[in-house]
Amino acid sequence: MQVLFFAPNGAGEQLQEAVEGLFPGTRVYRAIGDLSKRFRQPMDDPTIAVLVARTEEDLGGILSIRDLLRDVRVLLVLPDMGTETVAKGHSLHPRFLSHIDADLTEVAAVLEKMLRVSRAAGREEVNEKR
Repeated sequence: MQVLFFAPNGAGEQLQEAVEGLFPGTRVYRAIGDLSKRFRQPMDDPTIAVLVARTEEDLGGILSIRDLLRDVRVLLVLPDMGTETVAKGHSLHPRFLSHIDADLTEVAAVLEKMLRVSRAAGREEVNEKR
């Protein structure tokens, strides 16, 4: 399992700390080009991406790599909860959707649950192979 965290311009610093606390191997990206480059590399492990868009421009950057996110479990933080913004966010098919002014501990709680479920599934898979 790998967790990727994207938040341009220093957005989501508290959320980043919470994510890194849950999964110390989290890779942090600040530029959409760097994140895109990572997604273009082979990934053997299941991936969870926590994507923070503080502005519409940030969201546009995330939407520009939509095709690369097809096989990734996405937790998305939007700049606002306007109808158009939410519709754009849903086009990414996130597992969880929030916004920048919300209580971001909810995002961390969802991530924690996803990691627990993934680890439990991994243990079951190992036991089945024995």
